[in-house]
Formats: sequence, C-alpha cells, structure tokens
Amino acid sequence: MANYIEQTLMPGEKVCIDTRPHKILFAWPLAIVVLGCLIALFGRFIPGLSMLIIHSFNTADLLAIIIVFFGLSQVVKAMIQYRTSEYIVTNKRVVMKTGLMSVHVMEILLTRMEAIHVNQSFWARFYNYGSLIIVGVGGTRDYFTYVPNPFTFRQYIQESHAEVK
Repeated sequence: MANYIEQTLMPGEKVCIDTRPHKILFAWPLAIVVLGCLIALFGRFIPGLSMLIIHSFNTADLLAIIIVFFGLSQVVKAMIQYRTSEYIVTNKRVVMKTGLMSVHVMEILLTRMEAIHVNQSFWARFYNYGSLIIVGVGGTRDYFTYVPNPFTFRQYIQESHAEVK
C-alpha cells in the first residue's frame, strides 16, 4: 500500500499510519449508475420519455445509456483516485500523494506545522470520514479530503508532532 513512502523514507523515519481515501468516494458515481438503471427500467412510464427516437430506442433508453456510461466513467475516475492516493504520517512528516499520470505530492515536516483542522459534515460523521486542513508555518494550508477516521489520523499527527518537539 505504501509504495510512494517506501521509496522516500528518510534515515530513521518510521511510518505511523498510512491509509487511502474513504470508500465513500464511490457513493455518487454508483448513485449515478443506479439512476441510469432505474431510468432504463421505468423510463417508459414517465411522460415525455417514451417517445421513439431511433428504431427501438426511445428517449428513456437513450438517456439511461448516457447516464450509465457517465456514471461508469465516474466510477473508474474514483477507482483511480482511490488506488493512487496515499495519506501517510511518519515520525518526521505528513505526506499526501495523489495521481497516476500527473502526481501531486504534499509533504510537511512535523516541525513546520502550526495547526490541524478537521471538518466533518453530518453524513461524513455518520460514515466516519472527513477533511483535514494542516496549517504550516507562515499560514500555508494543505488539504486532505475523504480521510477515513479523521480524528484518529489527527491523533497520529499530534502524537508524532509531540515526539519531535
């Protein structure tokens, strides 16, 4: 799981926690696919969607196909984001790596951190995920989204930060 961090560990550095984004990332893409399937099944009963367009395809069928393909493309996008993202806390730094073809890496040394903010909506709290904002020296802000167990992740950062000081 920690492909990136294994390649970039500094001497004496140990991984405290590494994780991927929360699987809630797949919720909206899958909901779009389900919506497309529902339109395919029941669209002919909706007034205006039962008009015949091409041979045996009606408006509902065409709309359902477009929605399902869009939803499936979003599922693939979420899968790539999930598989190529790593959130890591070591005894020296916090690292967020995302991306497949173009890679974005955010690293902040624990000695350069000033604050950690956790944001959770009602549903994020219900499904136990959230966003972390790490404020660095000078006011820089780095965002971690869809972090599973965000308060536990924050606790690992705080414990590692306390050991460094």
